[in-house]
Amino acid sequence: MTILYITQNGITTPIGRSQVLPYLIKLSLKGYEFHLLSSEPDCDEENLKEMSDLLSINNIRWTAVKYKNKPPIVGPLLTQYLLYRSAKSIINSRIINLIHCRSFPPAVIGYLLKRRYSIKYIFDFRDFYADWGLQFTYGIKKLLYYIFKRLEGPMILNADKVVCLTKKGQEILLNWYYSSNMFERRKFSVIPCCSDFEHYNVCNVDINLKTSIRKRVDIPDNFFVLLYLGTLGSDYLLDEMLVFFKVLLNKNPNSIFVFLSNNMHNEILKNCIKHELKISDIRVLNATWDEVPAYLSLANFSIIFYRPYFTQAGRSPIKISELFACNIPVIVNSGIGDLDDLISEEKNSSLVIPDFEVGTMSKYVDRMLDINAKGNINTRNSSHYLSLQAGCEAYSNVYQQLLN
Repeated sequence: MTILYITQNGITTPIGRSQVLPYLIKLSLKGYEFHLLSSEPDCDEENLKEMSDLLSINNIRWTAVKYKNKPPIVGPLLTQYLLYRSAKSIINSRIINLIHCRSFPPAVIGYLLKRRYSIKYIFDFRDFYADWGLQFTYGIKKLLYYIFKRLEGPMILNADKVVCLTKKGQEILLNWYYSSNMFERRKFSVIPCCSDFEHYNVCNVDINLKTSIRKRVDIPDNFFVLLYLGTLGSDYLLDEMLVFFKVLLNKNPNSIFVFLSNNMHNEILKNCIKHELKISDIRVLNATWDEVPAYLSLANFSIIFYRPYFTQAGRSPIKISELFACNIPVIVNSGIGDLDDLISEEKNSSLVIPDFEVGTMSKYVDRMLDINAKGNINTRNSSHYLSLQAGCEAYSNVYQQLLN
C-alpha cells in the first residue's frame, strides 16, 4: 500500500530535514511505502543528489517541484498548482491508498484530490495557518487567507483524520466544527513535534570537540551559558529575552548568551546595544544540522519567549524536543500550545514564566540558577514522548486505522 506524502517544506530545508525526512525513513522501515511530493527552494545539485540517494536507499520515491515565492501571492499559488498537477500525475500512474498532507496548503490539495479520486486523506493541521494570515496580513493577501479560512471547515469535515500538534489546538477545532457531534473526537489525534534522540544526544559529543568549540567561541569553563536555538522573527520576543539575560548578568556576571541561529544576526547585536548589553557577553553563531548537538552541549539553560497571540495555541516548538533530547532545561512564557501543562521544574527541570515584569524575571532567574546549581538534571529521560520513535509510533497508528 502506498502513501502519497505532500509537503510544502522541502526536504532540503532545515525543517524538512528534521521534521519530514526522519519520519519517512523510520516509517518506511515499518513497511510503509511512500511517494514523497515536495516543493524545494533553490539549492546546490550536491544537496539534491544527497537527498535523492538517501530516499532511494530507503525505497522512498520522490517527486520535487520548484518552490516559488516570487512574485508575491502569484509565486506560492503557482507552487500549489505545480504540486496539485504532480499529485494528479502520480495518482494516475500508480495506486495510491492514502494521502498525508503536511500543513494547510498541501491539505487544500488533499481535499481536492479526495473529491476527484475518493482517496482518504490526513489533514496534518500543524498550526492555525488561515487565522494567522487573517490577523497579520493585509490587502489581496488577506483576501487569500479569507478564502483559506472558508475552506478550513470543509477540509476538516472531509478529512479522514486530523492530526494536531497540541491538545489545545484540537479542542479549538472540535468546538468550531464538531460542537454538536463530539463523537467525531475519534477522528483527531495529537502528535507533538518530535526529534531524533539519537542525533540530539550530547553524550555522543566528543569531549575534545566540545572543548575545541568552547575555546573557538571564547566561553570560559566556569561561565553560565544561556542559549537561544533556532530562527528568529516576528513570532519571538527578542527584547524580552535580552532583558531576561540582563537580569541574569546582574545576579551572575559570569554569564554568556549564545544565539545559535541562522538569521537576524545584525538585529540581535543592534538590540543588545539598545539594551546596553556588552557585545562581549553575546555569541551569535550558526551551525549545520550535524553540528548542532555539539554546540548545544555548551548550554546550561535555554530560553524561548514567544509573542502570545491566539494562533500560538497550535504551536509545538521543534526546538523544545531538540533541547530536551540534549538534556537542556528551558524557560518559556505561558500561553504557548500545551507547554503550560508539559513543562515544570518537577517534570523536566524547566520553567514557565507568567509575565515579563522585571520583578518576575528576577525571581525566575533565581529559580533557574538554583536548578542549575542543584544539578541532577534529568530532562532527557523524562521526555521520550517527544522522541522520533514515539512520533513514528503515533503516525503508524494513524495509518493503520485508515489503511485497515
